Amino acid sequence: MNCNNIFISCLFIVFLISYVYNLDIDSLTDEEKTELANLKINTDHYIVQSDDPTVDIQKILENTQGLRYLESISDEHHLVEIPPHLIDNLNLNNDSVKVVERQFQRYRFHRDIMLWSLPDDPLFPQQWHLHEKTFPFDQMSRDESIDTPIDINVLPLYSQGLTGSGVIVAVVDDGLQWNHTEIIDAYFPEGSWDFNGNDSDPFGSYRDYHGTSVAGVVAARDNRMCGVGVSYRAMISGIRLLSGPTTDIMEAKALSYRNDLNAIYSSSWGPNDDAMRLDGPGFLTRWAISKSIKYGRGGLGSVYVWAGGNGGKNGDNCNYDGYANSRFVITVAACDFQGKHTYYSEPCAALHVTAPSSGGNHSIITSGATHKYLDGCNMGFGGTSATAPQVSGVVALLLQANPLLTWRDIQHILILSTRINDPLDSDWIQNGAGHWVNHKYGYGLVDAQAAFNLTQNWKTLNEYIQIPIRINYVNQPLLPGQTIKSTLDIPEDIVIEHVEIVFTAMHPIRGKLSVSLESPSKTNSILAEQHRDPNPNYDNWKFTTMRCLGESSKGIWTLTVTDNQYLTSTQNGTLNYWKLLIYGHNQ
Repeated sequence: MNCNNIFISCLFIVFLISYVYNLDIDSLTDEEKTELANLKINTDHYIVQSDDPTVDIQKILENTQGLRYLESISDEHHLVEIPPHLIDNLNLNNDSVKVVERQFQRYRFHRDIMLWSLPDDPLFPQQWHLHEKTFPFDQMSRDESIDTPIDINVLPLYSQGLTGSGVIVAVVDDGLQWNHTEIIDAYFPEGSWDFNGNDSDPFGSYRDYHGTSVAGVVAARDNRMCGVGVSYRAMISGIRLLSGPTTDIMEAKALSYRNDLNAIYSSSWGPNDDAMRLDGPGFLTRWAISKSIKYGRGGLGSVYVWAGGNGGKNGDNCNYDGYANSRFVITVAACDFQGKHTYYSEPCAALHVTAPSSGGNHSIITSGATHKYLDGCNMGFGGTSATAPQVSGVVALLLQANPLLTWRDIQHILILSTRINDPLDSDWIQNGAGHWVNHKYGYGLVDAQAAFNLTQNWKTLNEYIQIPIRINYVNQPLLPGQTIKSTLDIPEDIVIEHVEIVFTAMHPIRGKLSVSLESPSKTNSILAEQHRDPNPNYDNWKFTTMRCLGESSKGIWTLTVTDNQYLTSTQNGTLNYWKLLIYGHNQ
């Protein structure tokens, strides 16, 4: 390559990096977001792991020629820089030390929906998601078939002095305008960090406003400004992560930062909701979340609340999102002010609960970054970006009432205290334990008062256990139009909390496959539907279903896989194998 070509290539790389780091993601078209979601920028940073605790891995790495030691992530994991010319022939002089993951940068996307703004009248009376009956349009626009108020029933808790006081919620997002009138008295700097700028100040740039609105839904103060948050005396930590592309190590650190102080991590983001990908947390992020579940909050477990996703209009499903699809998180769907399904909210078997959000001409009122909203009030917030912080706020109220609740206790309490919204929807079924559940809504509308009532005499769940993993090596051709049923017989009898399926099928267009799981109690979980993902293969993709909560694990489990291609198609696939992982507790 001549000098001119080298110069032009370098100039293009500089331009590309400058472009990526200065994007206003929310201004992009859906097609541009898809292109950006497909972009992965390699780095020379790698995670190195040792399987032998007696090995001084840091010393080995520091003494390896050409390698630059950067930092210790944990006793087992270390971050190093390896130049490209060394990676293929790297010799670490110890068989127990291995490179496990390269770091690359990628974009994550907000999950808000911008809608029509309400008139600027006194705002708390218009926060219908907190108190539906005071909303001025309720009698004019309510569906007469709905006899359950569509709010989260939080006012009775305020009357009992529960406001989230003493509980710290970490908002993991694009930054936090902590000097905002609604936020400044709630801001908790000790639990905050900027992982984009690598400093202690999470204050965002002029492009960053989403996190400030999310924080307001959780804990906007009662100060006669815009309105109030669900837990308006809770504290807010700002974790700035999304103001640029992220790496696995950035996400791992952000989602476990100061888990001795931050009780709840509220996340209203994820992979692009275009129904054209299977994407989720990397190895290190999954490890960090599992460690926070085990050790966070003094061993009670960090509480993760996640937006279910806004890809409903695209046929997306939160089971294709490895964050929302994790058994460690509380995944939240959205309904509109009448309790009905919104066009954007993604269905899936991993959903826990639903909260009200934008739809029609109704939105969520919250704080707004003042460089975007001059009066500091965002009158048009919505999407599942607004549902996760509502549930985070409810969890803060519950932890104020009972700080000793474990992460599993909280999942159960929220689920067991829900109300059925949209009762005429045909997807509602009773599972084998008698709980009503729906692929669009999980177990229904979150109810703060009912959840609080459950905490009063709550008995901590028995020890969390996993029965032995079962694998069925099917290895059967999957032809166009064909359905394969595969079973596993489980002899162990525990009370189910979470069920995971690790699924591998080779297929030229994985979006043509539909996958479902039937429990021994005959509860069906739709794990994947035919959708527009053009990519090949499910390669050890982990699906989670919450729909079997409280059932017995014992009996026959049936996986059904259908190839929905036209019979004339010549593109065949193979159902290779599936693993069944069941977690729960003894009676």
